[in-house]
Amino acid sequence: MNKCEETTPAAPTGQRKRPRTNAAPRRRATSTPATAGKGQTSAALACGLGAGVVQAGLLNPFDRALYLSVKEKRPFLHRENFTRPYQGFLQSVGGRAVSGGLF
Repeated sequence: MNKCEETTPAAPTGQRKRPRTNAAPRRRATSTPATAGKGQTSAALACGLGAGVVQAGLLNPFDRALYLSVKEKRPFLHRENFTRPYQGFLQSVGGRAVSGGLF
């Protein structure tokens, strides 16, 4: 063995050295589901329900009109599609709140 081989450690196979950067190290999240307080959970629930109510309130008349236009085979903007625009509103709120909360 020559002197160069003795002093130079062999690089492990399959591992690369990561280049150094000047970026700040990433910080770990301080709140996880296990450590989240009740205030955060109830705020998230309220946001999900609020988003569901707003979406259902704005979109329910158009959802119903689209459903009726397909079911009754009439044009979308027909007057009869918009006679009772908020029928089924609570079902729509429930579905949108669940999907908004899951998102």
